Amino acid sequence: HLAVEGEGHHGFMPVMDKFLERQVDSGGYRGEKTNNGDFVWKAIFRGFRGRDIGVDDPELVKNVVRRICPDDGKKHVLQLSDSFPSKALGAGGNQHYRNDRVNAWQTMTSAEIAASGEARNHPVNLRLFYKAYSQYAEVKFIVLHRTFVQTLASHPGFDGGPDRHLNVLTGFMMLLSHFLEEAKPKYTLVCMNQLTNAHALEDEGAARRGTLSNIAELLGWPVSECGRCFDDWRDSSKQARKYLKAAGRQMGVPRIMDLVKERVKELYGVWPPPPGVGGAAEQQQCGLMY
Repeated sequence: HLAVEGEGHHGFMPVMDKFLERQVDSGGYRGEKTNNGDFVWKAIFRGFRGRDIGVDDPELVKNVVRRICPDDGKKHVLQLSDSFPSKALGAGGNQHYRNDRVNAWQTMTSAEIAASGEARNHPVNLRLFYKAYSQYAEVKFIVLHRTFVQTLASHPGFDGGPDRHLNVLTGFMMLLSHFLEEAKPKYTLVCMNQLTNAHALEDEGAARRGTLSNIAELLGWPVSECGRCFDDWRDSSKQARKYLKAAGRQMGVPRIMDLVKERVKELYGVWPPPPGVGGAAEQQQCGLMY
């Protein structure tokens, strides 16, 4: 799953876990999961402390593929999810990342961030990852999109405050957009705001069904319906716009909403990306601002 910070990974993962279980129950599939810190996770996202091994190192890639794709006659599905960038830099540094959170981002333009080597490798160089693993597996992306205000309201204190975090998020949206445009991987776009319980009451679950249908089409899964996939879904209780305004005042950025409106103008035509694979096209028409 591909997205910037604050897009709703944690809410979406249980949905995909249940959806994958439906495929496994249908026969012929085996689901694989990785946990933060295990070998596969480190090999792809984190790197290894004290070892200068790139994500596309040929022997490392072969080792990962052997672990996740044993020759047992079944199709293996490995779900990986991370945000771009990933988490904050702790007081003592984060020794599990290839690159720590970069303080210089706080004074760079969003375009400079998108073009920087540090950002391209945080937490993983997508171009190198995609090229290396596509030799052995089908690498496809479920791109998550949440409205900009909600995304920014998730972690307004990151990067030194909401104005700077806004700039970093914009840079990474540009970076992800460039990757999708240049590498042209297969993907489908998920509009997170269409998956809420409130929205499901309005459209009787049509958007949820359409989104799952698009994902099944992308991945070639035999089962496209899942009546209980959203049983654990919880809508955010946070009123994003109100919360962001209050955070802005508290952190010395009282005009944060004006800054958001200006920044959104830069993102029109850049993010969200165009609709990808999936016949339910309406479920890939995402709003940008609210």
